[in-house]
Amino acid sequence: MKFSCLASELAIALQNASKVVAVRSSLAVIEGILLEATQDHVCLVGYNFDVAITTTIDAKVEAEGKIVLGAKLFTEIVRRIPDGALQVETQDLHLKITNNNSEFNIVGLEASEYPELPQVTAKSTITMDAEKFKNLVNKTIYAASADETKLLYTGVLVNVSGGLITMVALDGFRLATTKELINLAEEISIICPSKSLQEVARLVPSADQEIFIDISSNYAMFQTNNCKVISKLLEGRFLDYETTIPKEFKTRVVVKTQDFIASIERTSVIVQDKLKAPITLELRKMDMRLSCEGSTGWANDELPCSIEGEELSISFNSRLLLDALRVCGTEEVSLKFLGNLSPVVLEPATDEENFLFLVLPVRTNSSTD
Repeated sequence: MKFSCLASELAIALQNASKVVAVRSSLAVIEGILLEATQDHVCLVGYNFDVAITTTIDAKVEAEGKIVLGAKLFTEIVRRIPDGALQVETQDLHLKITNNNSEFNIVGLEASEYPELPQVTAKSTITMDAEKFKNLVNKTIYAASADETKLLYTGVLVNVSGGLITMVALDGFRLATTKELINLAEEISIICPSKSLQEVARLVPSADQEIFIDISSNYAMFQTNNCKVISKLLEGRFLDYETTIPKEFKTRVVVKTQDFIASIERTSVIVQDKLKAPITLELRKMDMRLSCEGSTGWANDELPCSIEGEELSISFNSRLLLDALRVCGTEEVSLKFLGNLSPVVLEPATDEENFLFLVLPVRTNSSTD
């Protein structure tokens, strides 16, 4: 193998592919990056048996070939090379990298030992604006469970029905769902690992692009720009989440999102012990009073807002509220309450976005039915 390419492009491709490379494995080859040069491009692959990322860059290829290289070392070397053309050449299982006055020689592994990537035979294909898809992902993955014993809920439900694509994530303490119009008449329902969707969202370019999602029985393949992500799907029946969302409310609050975030951060900074004290929202006629008390002291803050309905006092884990508010993307947010033991529903105050977040309250000594 022998080729030349831009160091900056190779560094970005390595950064992308190495995100899913196994850090420790009984199979040494998947701790590496598969590097393959063919015709006028170079392809880099990272794979951990659950998700694969492939990235392709342009290159001047003089001799085709492939080799597996330790991901960490290869990435660190290329990252430190000044931008400009670099030359890559293999001899047996040695890879030589040269750039101006720098030269590196590292030992690789046989490419034949690298596992075959899953073949995705599409039963359905979703095509949509990549930026809109990224927005769907970012507004939901934060609510997916981190508990591997509840594997199904470490994923995100992706449902296509009635010309809408809907994503849903939940972890037992909160729920996030958002939707977009889509030009597709098919009915599709899959559960994709949130970590895979996070990598897809990270790879989505800022420029106008489409994303293509091929779905088979066990895998989904996401293609955008010069990157491809293949992810194993999760199997099981997702919770009927719509039944968990309250349909009636006694109190509605409209508040400026950034002001609310700042007020929660100010009030909860008092808590520095490991057992996080809840933050209490006291909804009054003209404003909202936030309070928090921990082992180191207490703090209060007042926030002007628009309140309709009954006055209410309710407590929450401040981090769960902040996680939801930070992905809203709206100037104002609407909060709907049924009582101090029922979840709060957060929605956009206007029609500029289409999301619904739900956060369960924390029961305190002052909580009453």
